[in-house]
Amino acid sequence: MFDRSRLYLLLLLLVPTAAPAYWTGIAAFFGEGESDWQFSSNVQQATHRYYGLRIEENSDVDVRIGASGGFFSLRLRDPLNPASSEKFDGEFLSFYLRWPVSLTQRVTLHSQLNYQFNQGNSFNDMGDEEDQIDWSELSLRLGLGLQLGRLTIQPYILQRSLDGDVTINDLTSRFDLVEQSRQGLIIDYQVESNAYIRLATGMQDRQSVYFGLVTEY
Repeated sequence: MFDRSRLYLLLLLLVPTAAPAYWTGIAAFFGEGESDWQFSSNVQQATHRYYGLRIEENSDVDVRIGASGGFFSLRLRDPLNPASSEKFDGEFLSFYLRWPVSLTQRVTLHSQLNYQFNQGNSFNDMGDEEDQIDWSELSLRLGLGLQLGRLTIQPYILQRSLDGDVTINDLTSRFDLVEQSRQGLIIDYQVESNAYIRLATGMQDRQSVYFGLVTEY
């Protein structure tokens, strides 16, 4: 099992080092989405809300190396039995490689490979931990960005795999995604020469939305 104290430590390390003097990029973000998770006995709906901080550094070959961390809330529902809803709160930590390639002055090919680990718990009325969930995600995103003045529009495709387990009432079940591919759209609005606002929407099993404030140097 992943040591939660190590996850807290890594999150704390992100904050004091996330300054332009040390990094070429920093972002604050939040989002939410829904997807269907396949368990051995049934399919459950996962509603996922999260927020966090992202930092990255540019390499000599123009590949961006980054990390992000933050917190999430998750609710699992059995569509055939809504009363079985279970809520979890937890933390996530991810590492990624991002490679933007300029094709023309206005068109850029974007690719990003990301690995993320998530861990959470549910709590009873006394505030004690009851059930536990953790899962890892591996995703690859490809997009084509078109710059129109201050606005950049980037349609993308995302391939994502998920592997996790959840322990409820001392019974552990494994799960993965029902649908592993997604299409969506990213919209960036340039507010300064090195800062922009990002809005991303996507369709997997259901709609997802992401909002970020990004600075790059």
